[in-house]
Order: sequence, then structure tokens, then C-alpha cells
Amino acid sequence: MYYLPLGKLLTALLVFLTVKTDLFFEKGLCEIQKINGFLQSVCYSSPESGLAVYQCPYSEERYQVLDPLSFIPDRDINGYIFNATCTNDTFAYQMCGSMTGWDTFSDEFSLCGYLPCQYGKENFRTLAWSDICNEKRICTNLDLKDLNCSSNTREERAKQLLCNDVCDDMDCKDESNCNGYQYGLICQPIAYYLDYRQVCDGQSDCVGVVIDPTVEGYDELYCSLAISKGFPTCISGSVKGKLVPIFNFTRCNSMLYGEDNKPIPYCKNFLDQTNCTDPAKAAVKCHIQGYGISTVSRYIVCGKISVTGGICSDKMDLQCVRLSSNCKVHKHQQCDGVPDCDDGADERLSICREMTEKQCFRGYVHKKKLRIPLDWLDDGLADCIDGIDEVDEASRTRWPTCGKSETKRYVVENSTCQDLFLCRHDLARFITIKELCDGIDTCGNENKICKISRGISSVSTAVLSVDMSKRLQYCVKGLENIERQKIPCTSKVFNYFKEDVYGMTIEGSLIIFPQDTFDCRHIFGEAYLYLTCLGRCNNAKCPMTRPVRYADCTDDYKNRVYTLVNKNDLTFVTDKRGVYTNNLFVCRNRKCIEYDKVCNLIDDCGDWSDEQNCINNIKCDNNQTYISAAQMCDGKVNCEDWSDECNDVCGQQIINGLVLKCSAFAIGLAATILNIVVTIESIYELQKFNGRVMIVINKILVMLIGVGDLLMGVYLLSVAVVDVLYGSTFCKHRVGWLTSVKCSLLGVISTIAGQISLFSLTLLSLFRALGVKGNINSPGSSNRTGCAAFSRFLRVFASLVVPLLSVTSLMATIPLFASFEDFFVNGMAYDSSIKLFVEPIGKDTHFDLIQNYYGRSQRQTLKWSVIVSLVKNMFSNDYGNLHGMVHRVNFYGNDGVCLFKYFVSHNDPQRIYSLTIQATNIVCFIVVALSYITINVTTVKTSDVLTKTDNPTAKLVRKRNNKLQRKIAAIIATDFACWIPFVVVSGLHYFEVTDASKQYGLFSIVVLPINSVINPFLYSNHIASMAAKLVDTIGCNNRLSRFFRRRVVTKFRRLARRPTYNLDLAMHSINESNVNGVPPVPEDLVHANLSVCQYQNTAL
Repeated sequence: MYYLPLGKLLTALLVFLTVKTDLFFEKGLCEIQKINGFLQSVCYSSPESGLAVYQCPYSEERYQVLDPLSFIPDRDINGYIFNATCTNDTFAYQMCGSMTGWDTFSDEFSLCGYLPCQYGKENFRTLAWSDICNEKRICTNLDLKDLNCSSNTREERAKQLLCNDVCDDMDCKDESNCNGYQYGLICQPIAYYLDYRQVCDGQSDCVGVVIDPTVEGYDELYCSLAISKGFPTCISGSVKGKLVPIFNFTRCNSMLYGEDNKPIPYCKNFLDQTNCTDPAKAAVKCHIQGYGISTVSRYIVCGKISVTGGICSDKMDLQCVRLSSNCKVHKHQQCDGVPDCDDGADERLSICREMTEKQCFRGYVHKKKLRIPLDWLDDGLADCIDGIDEVDEASRTRWPTCGKSETKRYVVENSTCQDLFLCRHDLARFITIKELCDGIDTCGNENKICKISRGISSVSTAVLSVDMSKRLQYCVKGLENIERQKIPCTSKVFNYFKEDVYGMTIEGSLIIFPQDTFDCRHIFGEAYLYLTCLGRCNNAKCPMTRPVRYADCTDDYKNRVYTLVNKNDLTFVTDKRGVYTNNLFVCRNRKCIEYDKVCNLIDDCGDWSDEQNCINNIKCDNNQTYISAAQMCDGKVNCEDWSDECNDVCGQQIINGLVLKCSAFAIGLAATILNIVVTIESIYELQKFNGRVMIVINKILVMLIGVGDLLMGVYLLSVAVVDVLYGSTFCKHRVGWLTSVKCSLLGVISTIAGQISLFSLTLLSLFRALGVKGNINSPGSSNRTGCAAFSRFLRVFASLVVPLLSVTSLMATIPLFASFEDFFVNGMAYDSSIKLFVEPIGKDTHFDLIQNYYGRSQRQTLKWSVIVSLVKNMFSNDYGNLHGMVHRVNFYGNDGVCLFKYFVSHNDPQRIYSLTIQATNIVCFIVVALSYITINVTTVKTSDVLTKTDNPTAKLVRKRNNKLQRKIAAIIATDFACWIPFVVVSGLHYFEVTDASKQYGLFSIVVLPINSVINPFLYSNHIASMAAKLVDTIGCNNRLSRFFRRRVVTKFRRLARRPTYNLDLAMHSINESNVNGVPPVPEDLVHANLSVCQYQNTAL
């Protein structure tokens, strides 16, 4: 330590006295400025004179500061001279920034590591901690004996400074003895220390010592002797052109810096930083030109010092990778199991996922052998000391490979070869499918493509800044009317931790926000942080957990300025065009990010701490992704593992709800059993064919109705069984089911079942109406028997069954024809192994994906064949080019029940087909309704004459008419309940009044199969009779049972009872009427009416 020479001190004091004293008392002249990286209140500053006047923090006191270097060019004086200390400055903040280049802050005695040492009556100077350990002079205000390195505090401080690879002492003595190795020279016998710069510098620094050239420890004479003995030599880094020998104690020293902040090496070419004696200081082991295999110091490997051209022959010392703004590591420090970056980024790289099973010693010094990332194999640089990672042609089979030609690459042992994703841009030629959408933009625009293919929408994270203030929600100029109608806005300086930051610009933290509270689950980034921390969010807490301190965010912000916080600690603010703010979020790993990157669904911290404590997101089960809380259970898959849709809260099954599950089994079973009976009964009655065409037509159509309803029952039972088999796992197997042949088959069966039943019912009602209206082919005897009758039966059967089955089958299978896929395919689904896609996507999403991959193109509708071809061209074609990994979601794959796509929207390509089928079904319903109304009207009209009397025939006719009306009403009502709801809901869905896509389960289980259960009771007398007998067996006498028997059993009996019409009985009743004076009824009218009745009796 040096004293200030008296003459120079007097000169400095003279300058002190010439400064206007009113600067110390006049108010309003001081301004917060950045002084050597610290905020100070500057009242006067003269760089020429080296004098400045400052104001004490939080006080009106002022003091003068003198830079002695302005008067004393040589470096005899270390630090600044102060004429006074601030009375409220307990930790000597006023001295911060007075010694540039020092960054050891915070101690129990001083914030910046400098102490105010008083050496006169009024003058003080800065005293660094490293000075304390070597200081011999006593400061009048400090007892250095109490502050020496022997005390616990100083020992802890010294331990931090000793051997920390930084020269904290002016001559780097704190780095002179580390790990048992000596650095620098000790002059004997007085043990005077010389740093490496003073060795062989041409000046005898061991003054007053008897020189013994045989003893190592004498700086200049021994240099020449060492050269003569053949010691390695180099050109000195401190003395121009001087040849100096390289000693062990000059190798791998911690580096000293000059006034220009440039390193001063012992050797100009940094050769002194090789062949380190201390293994702890060695970073890289490589071949050095002219010296063979040796080590290179870590001071010049991926540190602040960069040697142009490198030292290693293979440039191993230059293999540095910058992973972030504050993390630069050597290539071999990646994937070594030791996090070298604060956020662990060097261990979370994609290359760390696939490594060799074999191990070797890497070029960067490690204590043990390590596995090698596959990307390093045969890359032109020997990463292993023995070079086994770089193979020649003769031994190229040493590492397993996949791919061909340009896509040939090394793979992990026993791995399965797959195609690759080809990079459109030149950042990388290709990446594996496993690396797709991993958040690392390896392939140029990979992340953007993944967002499109997965349907990930960007969220707004920033807020409007006006005049340095932040305006939230509707608190923006021009929206005053909204503010008056809603809740008024207020303003507040944002200071969540309630800290007093000296010199911070208050306006930069002013927030203008509504006084109302909000549901913040749809708000992200900066707006979310402000609203939660200001208490404006419902059921949410502020995500900030710690304030900013000086040691946070190392190297993240080059515009940082240190300042005082809470009067006894250091923090920093950022300088943005003269505005000083510390609006930063401190991550758990002490990295810092801007507020707009907090709670924005992206891991900006690197440890996900910026996405924790946020109610606006949901974490996927794979622990690698956050999604918006609004995307949870929205029917669209956003998590790669499907956990946002397949969970206990909203995990969908094929049939949701216990009621629908039971209904599916009950209705399906009932429809199957009942219609088996109807079909068998119809076939049995057809065997009695006697040539009566209308009766045959009636029976065939009833049989077809039964077959259609039977298929509907089979469909419903199949869906119920599949639902049980999948259970709660269906959600994750949904795509596989929707794209399966089984689902398409069930869709075809349900469509055929519904349409053949409806068409048969329509023809049946039409034939019956025509038969009643025109009395065509009324029942009677036929002359055709035997072969002629059977031949006629076959013709009638073929003319009805073949067209109906052909038309309905064609209607059901047309959507599955490959030639019509552009009209009926809903989307493409890809195997889960192809991480580019999560769920099936349609043509619009495919086009956006293709456009961003291949480049801009005019918006157009592409064919599926072209889309699939373009998608496959994104991947290599070494192993099938995604063969078997692309699946079409066809017409029936719109829901788990695999039903006809009745609910279509404006942009559905199958809307014309679907709406046409539904329009056809409406026409059929209208035909059925009109036909049976015609039957009812005609029957009643023709029987008016017979019902005017009160004889048995009239009663019989009236009874028959009532039964006919009930049956017709039942037929029309069931058809209405089956098809009209479909049409109405389809219309509402098409015009976007409601979203009916989630109602397929209800319609497929309850609405559509309703006819399949009721029709057997309407068209089969045996089933109606059996149902009546079954209900009649209920012998309970309770009120509910009596009501049920009275209402239901009676109706079943009426349906089962078929009145017998006899012409003789009718004529007898007519004759009795004549006798009693009633006018006779013409016999031909009686015959005509009875023919209609008998026809209806047979038909219905």
C-alpha cells in the first residue's frame, strides 16, 4: 500500500479549496446520473480537474470527490479521495463506483466492498478488502487489526477471494498458492512476492537480496540460465520482443489486466497457459504444435480471454458454445451430467437424449469416461482423446447407423431406424422425429410449423405503454365512455415488494388499471402479472416471489446500473434511454426476464418458475408443456400426451353417462330380439304365398322393416360393447378407433339400417294408400298356384328387395369410396410417434402447414392426395416414408358412435350429401304421413253408411276405424320422433345456432333407434299379443300397477285383436235393419266397403 505524496496531496487540497462552497448549500442543482455503473446524485462534475460534488442518498448533505489519477498519472494511489462521509450512509454506498473493475459487493461493513479510510483530519479514501489483508498502515477511523484476515468475517471473505481464479489483489497474491502449487516468484530469503509479470521483465525486483544463481527464486539472472539450459521459451507478453523462459510457476497463472482492460499474459502467444501443473486448472487436453499432447488452462478456454487461432492443433480450445446470454461452455461440457449453466441448459439439449453406450475420455478434462452424443460422431473433430469417435473408412461399421446417402446418421445401439424430418432451411439437414416440436428451433421454422400443426395459438402478453406508464384493460385514452359505464380507472406506482430503490424513475412503474376485479384465466404476460400483483384478479396470487438484487441476472442485462435499495442493500436497475426501472421477474435459478414473459405458457426461465403460481395455465402430465387454462377440456387436444382432454374431469368415452350406457344395452337388446321375431314371422307368412301380390308386397316390406330395425339393434349393441371394452381409456385411443375399419363398418350398418327401414316404411304406406284409395288388387282367390305362384313371388321379391338393398348400401358406402375422399374425408390422423401432429387436422390447417414449410403460395383447396404427398415429402423416404402412419378420418369418424354425419357446417365438404339425405328422409316422412292420413280418411268415408246404424256390423266398423286411427297416429308419431329432431337440430347446427357435434351419442342411442323398438309392436300381431300377455301377468294390486294394466295392457290387446269381417253376417244385419224399418243399404256398397275393410285388416 502506498501513501499520497505530500506535494501531490497539497495540489489536490488546493483544488478542493477553489471549488465554490455554495455548491454545498444551494438546492435543486443535483441530478441522478450513472457514475461508473452506479446511480449517484451529481451536483458538480469536472473531468478536467478530476473533482466532483455529490449529494448523499436520502439527504441534503453533499461531499466532494477527487480522482487522484487526474493529478498523479502513475498508479501510486488506489481509489478516490473524499472530503466527508454521509452521516446516514451506514454501509458507505457513497464510495460505490469509485474503483472501477471491482464487482465484489455486499458486506457487513460496506455495500461495494470498499471501506472509508480516514488518513487526515477530514479526508477519506476508498479501501478495498484486498487492501485490508495486506495493509500495514492504520486508518484513523478503522482498527485494521480488528478487520484483518484472522477474524471470522475476514477469513470467510478471504476464502472467497483466495484461489477464485480472479486477481482480487493488485499483484494477484491472492492466487499465488492454490491446491499446493506455487504461482509467481518468492524472493528469498525475505519472501518478497513477485507476480508473473515481474519475472524476467528485465528489471531486478528482488532488491537487496544476495543472488545465488543456483537457487531457484531470483528473477533476472536465472532467466538467462534457464534459457541456456533449454527451458521452453516464448516472447514476453509484457516486454516487447523479449525472449523469456517458461517456468512451472509462470504456467496457468490467473490473468492480470492492463488499463485498457486487456489481459497481460506471460507469453505473448499464451503458451504459458499450457501444460498446467495443477490438474484443477486444466480445461482441455489436446495436441499442441511442437509440444505434443498437453493441457490448456481454463482461463483461455471459453472464458473472457480468447486466443486468436487457438492453441490446440485441432482447435479443441475454441470449441465453445453460447447457450444463453450468460452461459458459454465448452462443447464437451455439454451432456456430461454436471450443470454448468445456471438454468442447466447444457444438460437439457436435444443432443443429450441420444448418446453412445461406449464411453471415452473427452478432450475437455473430466475425471471419468463419458458417453458421446451421436451428433459428435464422425463430425471432423476428435472428441475422444483416443479418437474413437472419428472413424475411418476401414472401421466405419464401429457405430450403428440408419438412413441412406444424405440422411445416413449414427444411432443408439439396438434402435429402430425411422424416417427423418427434412429441414427446409439450412440450419440443419434433418432432425429425428423424436426431436420434432421439442421447443428447440433446430430446423429453422420448426417451432412455427409445430404451432400450426398442433393448433397452438399465440397469446397477447404486452400492455399498452403511454408516456412511460402502463395502461391495462379499458383504461386507454379514447375509451372514456366504457370507463364511465363500467368501473373507474385508478393509478398506482407498481412496487410489489414495497422497496425503496434509490434513483429509480417512478414514472416507469406507473400502472393505470380498473378498480374492478377480473377472471384472469384468459390474460397472459405483463397484464397478468400487474393485475394479480395489484389484487385485481379473482382467486389468484402474484407470481413474483423475490425482489431483484445485484447478484441476480448475471450478464443478462448489459444496461444494468447498480443502486441502493432499502438503504442497506444493493440492487440494479436497467437504463432504457435515461429511464431507470427494475421491472424484472427473478426466476428460481436467478435468471431474470421481462414481465411480458411471465405466465405466457413458455418456459422463459429455463426452470419453469415463470409459469408456476399462474392460474391462467395448466401443466400437461409430461411436465414439459403448459397450456392455457381455457384449453382444458375444450374438446381439442393441446397436450402431446392428451392429458388436457383425457383426464378424470373431462375424459370422454364412446357413450358418456350411466343412463345412456344402460339405454344403449336395453334399446339395442330389445330392438334385436323383437325384430328377429318380426323377421322370422314375415318369412313364415311368406311361405303361404298364394299369388296375391298386394299381400306379398305388404309382407316383404314388413320383413325389410324388421331387417333394418334388426341391423339398428345390432349396431347399438356393438357400440355398447365397444364402449365397455374401451372404458375410460377410449380418450387416448380415440383417433385409432375413429380411423379404424370397425368404426366405418358400424357406420355403414347404422346407415343401411336407418335408410332401409325408412324406405320400406315409405313404400309400405304408399302401397297401402293406393290400395285403399283405388281398391287395387283386392284380396280374393287367385287362380295361380304351384310354380306360377312361386315365380310371381320371386319377381315381386326381387323387384322390392334388390333395389332397396342396393340403394341403401350405395348410400352408406359412397362416403368410403377413395375417388370421393375430397368430399367425405374429415381429416388426416398421424401416428403419435410423429410428434409434428397431436390430433387429426383438416385441409385448412394442412394448407397453412404446407405454406409455412415450402414457402408462400396462393390460398387454394388442395386434394387430399396432394396434401398427403406434400406432407410425406417433409420426411425422408428411407423406411417407407410414413407408410402406415397416415390414417384418414372418414365420413363416419366424426364421433365415437360412428354415426352418419348428420350435423354439418358451412365449410364441411360433405354438407351437400348430408343435407340431401336428410331432405330425402323428410320427403319420406311426409309421404308416410300423407299416406296414412289418406288411408284413415278413405276408410272412414267408405264406412259412413255402415256406421249410421246401431247394429253389430256398425259397431264392428266403428271399432275397426278407431283401431286404425290409433295405429296410424302411432306410426306417424314414431316417425316424427325419429327423424324430425334430426332435421331440426341439423338445421340449428348448420346455421350455427347451436353446436350439436357433441350430441351424436344421444341421437344414436335414443332418437334414431326409437322406431326399431316400436315398429315390431305396430307391424307384428304376435309381438303385440305377447306384450299384452306379458304385461297382463303383472298381478300387483297397487295403484301404479292398476293404472299400468288399465292403460298399457288394454292398448296392447287392442293392437293384438283383429276383427273378423263376414259378408253373410253383414247382410244378415242389413236385413234386420230392413225389417225394423231402416232403409236398406245397397248390396254393392256393402261389398265395396267390406273389401276395403278386409284389405286394411290384412295390411295393417
